[in-house]
Amino acid sequence: MILDNSAEYLSLLTYFQEKKQYAVKALTGAFDVFSEIYNYKPDLLLLDTFFGGEDGRELCRQLRNNRETRHVGILIFSASTDTLKDYKSFYADDFIQKPFNFHVLSDKIRSLLSWIPIRKKALGDEGDKRLHEL
Repeated sequence: MILDNSAEYLSLLTYFQEKKQYAVKALTGAFDVFSEIYNYKPDLLLLDTFFGGEDGRELCRQLRNNRETRHVGILIFSASTDTLKDYKSFYADDFIQKPFNFHVLSDKIRSLLSWIPIRKKALGDEGDKRLHEL
């Protein structure tokens, strides 16, 4: 799932990910983000730090504190280098700065998706204890 304000970025990211044969849902502003995430059940969220009037960093925190979404991989992106410095403080898994190289993005996505099943298993019954260790 991709969340971004920019229709151009959404279009490019969607095209690029579908070409890699990933199922993609792209969203920008004016929607109930939690409802969309619960219904779509993404393994990975590509998230702009600011979208649709929302703060992506706060969304990361909320997703990590929710039993149903804490396993979702989160790759946050921003044009701001300040976000790069503190992405772990809001529990994002990784960061990429805009504009980004699509080969680097692809490597990050592949890496994150490779350990999602491990995270799901680890966050089973013991998940609350281990959440911040991952």
